[in-house]
Amino acid sequence: MALATAPRQGRAIPVVRTPPIADQVSDVILSRIRYGVYGPGDQLPSESDLASELSVSRASVRTALARIESQGQVMRKHGEGTFVSRRAPAAQPYIADSWDMQSIIEAAGLQPRIAALTATERIATDDEARSLGMQLPGRVFEFLRLFSGGDRPVALTNDVVPPYRFEGPVNEIDGSMLMSDIVRQCSGLEIAHVESRTSAANAPEAVARRLQVEPGAALLQLDDVFFSVEDEAPVVLSKAFVNAQAVPIHLYRRWTR
Repeated sequence: MALATAPRQGRAIPVVRTPPIADQVSDVILSRIRYGVYGPGDQLPSESDLASELSVSRASVRTALARIESQGQVMRKHGEGTFVSRRAPAAQPYIADSWDMQSIIEAAGLQPRIAALTATERIATDDEARSLGMQLPGRVFEFLRLFSGGDRPVALTNDVVPPYRFEGPVNEIDGSMLMSDIVRQCSGLEIAHVESRTSAANAPEAVARRLQVEPGAALLQLDDVFFSVEDEAPVVLSKAFVNAQAVPIHLYRRWTR
């Protein structure tokens, strides 16, 4: 059930939402796989047994298992049951579900850290207003953030967020929070999904300095648009430069032909 408090002094309305049941079931099963409760090659309990144990419907369990199968963590064999993939421990969660820097760094076995470098309040550019569906002049918050794995810089991100329901100054926003928390504070919205465009890039001098690489070094560039749950409106524009040599990205790609 969604809970909300009344707005105070123009601040964003805090919203707490319970994840869908199927998502909660997925989290439980994936956690058990991650911690070895279900080991590689092990057969999972039946849908009925899981539904009874977790006090949910079989439909929710079925939806959760289908999602986990698409991530390569389990395999369903007709007439036999569902088994943990023998390669599940080596595979990072399916990229379409977890393309965020924190997950990538954690999957590499490193401790993620986010450093807020700068926070700026300004008027949106024409391109930003068009991409975010804003009317000009409209204000945006711009955050420059550095992601590290342990003590090693991994990614530099530039995030543009419209403060739809936040009237305070940008320095009241903690730029070291997860993006979902920043969006929640700026607009009271939840992130539904992210559209990401990837490309190769040579490190500009300013980026190279932050990532501690040579200018011109090969980097992965991500251009992301974050969309909200409520009306699938764009709520963040993000550009990231990632040093993929610092965090190897291990993908599982399901074969469809």
